[in-house]
Amino acid sequence: MHNLLPDTGQVHLSRKQSADLLDHATAQAPEECCGVLLGIEVNGTFQVSQTIAVFNRAADRQRAFSIAVADVGRCSRQARQTGHELLGFYHSHPMGPAYPSQRDVSEASAFPGMLHVIIGFESDAGLKAWRTGSADWTQIAVQEGG
Repeated sequence: MHNLLPDTGQVHLSRKQSADLLDHATAQAPEECCGVLLGIEVNGTFQVSQTIAVFNRAADRQRAFSIAVADVGRCSRQARQTGHELLGFYHSHPMGPAYPSQRDVSEASAFPGMLHVIIGFESDAGLKAWRTGSADWTQIAVQEGG
């Protein structure tokens, strides 16, 4: 069993970025949406500069998401060209809360330290941010502004 732990980190999203993530999730429902987050991370604070929606390539898009390696590569190159980095990913839970599922933790834990934003629509709906770990995910505060 993986643990979900609190953290002192933060993720900064503009109001427009938050709205864009919610709009993407709503438009894709009942399927999960997904995308990439670009920006800069300094001392546990993730400053998101850009959100990039990508096609969900999972076989069962109502229960899972999968991002193509080519999409990750393209977004990584775009980040480097603008002096940013690939901070992590986002996806939605159209029929669930904004907490990582066991599948999310199992699959993303291979990439510890990455940011992961989940958009949930049931029980405690909204955006929640997480830092992936090899065995634990830690929840980090979402700060919206601008």
